[in-house]
Amino acid sequence: MNFPPSSPRDIVMQRRRVILGHMQLLSLGTYSDTSVTMLLSGKGVLLTVMLEAIRECRWRSLYLFPPLLLLEAISFALALGDLRRGRSMLRWPIVRSTKIHFERRNL
Repeated sequence: MNFPPSSPRDIVMQRRRVILGHMQLLSLGTYSDTSVTMLLSGKGVLLTVMLEAIRECRWRSLYLFPPLLLLEAISFALALGDLRRGRSMLRWPIVRSTKIHFERRNL
């Protein structure tokens, strides 16, 4: 069973891996309808989507956008560096907070 990341560090680790995977697919010529594609297209599509999301969100949760944008920017920058260094996402540390932890019990 999977869960959302439980810390900013875990969010960055997971987003970095996902973004790198999308960048690798994009570099192979595979179309990917994601924020990576929208950002790299340079046509303002990502900004339009973000503004629409802000309009639709509740004002109480608007304060979450700046820190989440910062985490996404950090993740994107790290993934871009990984892509330039040729790092693969095939062997990647697991974000432990997103998985169920089973304890061994003596029955």
